[in-house]
Amino acid sequence: MDSSDTLLIGFGALWCRMYLDVGGEIMKSNPILRD
Repeated sequence: MDSSDTLLIGFGALWCRMYLDVGGEIMKSNPILRD
């Protein structure tokens, strides 16, 4: 595994966390979207 693979995985994990955080905020501010 070279450095570019490590960077890609790290970036993917960070993006996923940011996406989940934003999604959580949207769910909290929009009860209608909640199942």
